[in-house]
Amino acid sequence: MPETIEKLIKKLGNGELPGDRIPGLKLPENTAAYKVRLENKSANFGKSNGFKVIYYVVIDKKVYLLTIYSKKDGERIPDDSEIIDFVSLLLKNLN
Repeated sequence: MPETIEKLIKKLGNGELPGDRIPGLKLPENTAAYKVRLENKSANFGKSNGFKVIYYVVIDKKVYLLTIYSKKDGERIPDDSEIIDFVSLLLKNLN
């Protein structure tokens, strides 16, 4: 696992919420989704061609990583409906 992703996981474990909250999503109450850009040190790229991570937070401090992808590979950030679908599937599997 790349070092930058390990650092992100550690921050999340310490209760930090790095990145930007994704506005306008119709998610369950007391939850939020965030996106964060990370550099890809293993490929010598900065944040502009690094990784994007989307994660979902339940306010009782549970964090679920929804997706991670490399911007260099031409992947795109999921649109709002895809993020909502990720969360819906996650919640379905948790119940």
